[in-house]
Amino acid sequence: MLSSQLDIIIYDALRFGPLLSFGSCDVFPLEAVLAYVEVKSKLESVTIIRNLLKQSHRLRKLQTKFYRVPKKDTYTKTALVAGGRLISVRSFVFALDANDALGDHLKIKLKIEKEIRKTKGFLTGMYVQGKGYFQSHPAETADDPLIGTIDAFDAQNALLTFKLSLLSALSRFPRIATKCKRKCERNFMAKRPDLLHKRGRVRYYRPAHEKTFRL
Repeated sequence: MLSSQLDIIIYDALRFGPLLSFGSCDVFPLEAVLAYVEVKSKLESVTIIRNLLKQSHRLRKLQTKFYRVPKKDTYTKTALVAGGRLISVRSFVFALDANDALGDHLKIKLKIEKEIRKTKGFLTGMYVQGKGYFQSHPAETADDPLIGTIDAFDAQNALLTFKLSLLSALSRFPRIATKCKRKCERNFMAKRPDLLHKRGRVRYYRPAHEKTFRL
């Protein structure tokens, strides 16, 4: 599965790199991505907020990650393991301007909360120049009554709050164990049992159904 194009992808450059680079577009595996930032020249209407939440909702469903770990008592063989349902990629929005019709930071907060209830989406944080910074309230469990609520900060020190929130989200994002290596071939090849050779070998023929992010 390939995501829609994202403006800025923050990934673990020490462990991973892009799968493909096309100059204006790079493709990253899900295992590498920590967060993304959508940049908007202007928030014209609530529709843009709704679309951002819908996009985040789709991306948050991508959670299963695959790695290879060394088998016991061998230097050459590895085992494939699935990371299971891990923490979702952090989502941020950076808007350079906003339509005055959206109101002040308190009115924008209420509009975001309303759209969250409609779309079931989630944004880690949204910075709007001249309006403020809006951050999703952290929830401990799925039943937390504070899920879907937004903490709003006015325009004063909003940019600094955005930076601190982004750095905090990245610092708390769980890293995989050092022994785990991403299973690269899953991003390119898939097995077709119906195309087995007579000797029982598998023919690889097409891109796998895999989770990738496009920058």
